[in-house]
Amino acid sequence: MISNLGTLSIFSRVLLMAISLVCLSSQGLANTDDEATETSAPPFPTVHRILKTACGRCHQDGHHRGGIQLNTPLQVNRDAAIILQSIESGDMPYMDPTWNQTAQAQTVIRYLKAVIAQGVDQTELSDP
Repeated sequence: MISNLGTLSIFSRVLLMAISLVCLSSQGLANTDDEATETSAPPFPTVHRILKTACGRCHQDGHHRGGIQLNTPLQVNRDAAIILQSIESGDMPYMDPTWNQTAQAQTVIRYLKAVIAQGVDQTELSDP
C-alpha cells in the first residue's frame, strides 16, 4: 500500500509540473503577442488623427511650416526621418516639448520607425 501512495505522489508531482509548464508557456505566448502588438506599426489613419491633433495647426490643411506637410502618407513617409528626429528630440510639437513622452507620440514614433526600417520607395507611394 505504501508503494502505491509513493507512486501516486510521484505521478501527482509529474502531472502538476506538466500542468504548470503548460500554463507558463501559454502565458509566455500571450506576453509575446502583446509585445508584438505594442511594437508593430499602427495604421496610417490612426497616426494621421494624432498628427492632425498635435501638429495640424502648423503642418496640415495648407500649412507647411519648415516645408513639412502631414496630410497624406506620401508626405509623412517621405519626411519620416526628419519628423522622427523632431519628435524624439522634443523640438516638435513646438508648444509642447514633453509631448514625445505621451502614448500618442509613441504611436507616431512606432509608425515612423517602421517606415524608415522598411526603406519605403518613395516613387511607389501615391497620395489618395
